[in-house]
Amino acid sequence: MFDLLLLPDAKRQLMNWIIRRGKATLLDCVNHTGKPEALVETILEKLVKQGLLQFSRVADDGYYQARLASEKQRLLPNQIWEVLKDNTPE
Repeated sequence: MFDLLLLPDAKRQLMNWIIRRGKATLLDCVNHTGKPEALVETILEKLVKQGLLQFSRVADDGYYQARLASEKQRLLPNQIWEVLKDNTPE
């Protein structure tokens, strides 16, 4: 999420809009920004390369969706609940 704060205003505003919306097509983004399709597509491709957006295709429709989750998942030891249960005050 920190990467989002470092984006130039136009990219950050587009990202925020996509986050609030959930997902958006290229045409949605063009209509929202009022900028030429080629420019918006370039911006979206850069955001995908930065790992901030994910492009998905369902049937004939392509859409962009924010990638907010970290790629690294923190794994807890298998015995965590036993350790916690043994250490809880009674």
